[in-house]
Amino acid sequence: MWQTTLFFNRKTQEEMVLADMHIKPGEAWECCPREALRRVSKILKDEFNLEMNAGFENEFFLLKNVLREGKEEWLPIDSTP
Repeated sequence: MWQTTLFFNRKTQEEMVLADMHIKPGEAWECCPREALRRVSKILKDEFNLEMNAGFENEFFLLKNVLREGKEEWLPIDSTP
């Protein structure tokens, strides 16, 4: 389950999803980047009385929709390593 914010541009048919990744409602996935930032921020505040200001580096994948053998698949737009 993901808490999501979806941005959709009708003109260009582009979508972007920002999400908190959860295993189940109320239980964050331990590898969720947003949850990792919350955990580290809490440690800094609780143990060192420091508050962190952070900016985000948005990472993303460009995918294309392809039909293969009657099934819809999402594949990378390019094969750059």
